[in-house]
Amino acid sequence: MANFFTRIVLFLSSYAPLFGVFAVRQYSHSHKATYIFCGLAIFSLFVLFIFFKTARTLAPTEIFVKEHGARDGDSMSYIVTYLVPFLDIKFDEFANVIGVAIIFLVLGVLYVNSNMIYTNPVLNVVGFHIFDIRTTEDRPMVIITRRSFLQSNAQLQIVLLGDYVGLEVRP
Repeated sequence: MANFFTRIVLFLSSYAPLFGVFAVRQYSHSHKATYIFCGLAIFSLFVLFIFFKTARTLAPTEIFVKEHGARDGDSMSYIVTYLVPFLDIKFDEFANVIGVAIIFLVLGVLYVNSNMIYTNPVLNVVGFHIFDIRTTEDRPMVIITRRSFLQSNAQLQIVLLGDYVGLEVRP
């Protein structure tokens, strides 16, 4: 499993587009909420960018792919969550703020403690793909890569983001 910081970074960035939609939807109700959601969206994308930039500087490990399967389709599970802003929630009412905060807290706990960590539509939008693989040493892993296709016996240079998740770094 990826470490806690990796999970938080991936969770926040996965909801950056939703924060953007909230910002647009709240503009006519509350400029303060608009600025907060814009700030959250920009901050979460910035942290993801810095995280990946830093990870790419780490010493890579070589692995060989024995088996693989794509996980890109899992991003569609976010569609339901992205419908939340269209419920016309006004953040100028304290009860609404608390209600949405509870929803995000529950989603965050579920996301961080489950395999949804790899379900991140932002990664798909910026050109990354997610694969479940098994290495030739019979180690299961999740690989984040810019490749849209993996072959069996492929050689990958990765940096580990956690025990069983790697980011492919291209030479």
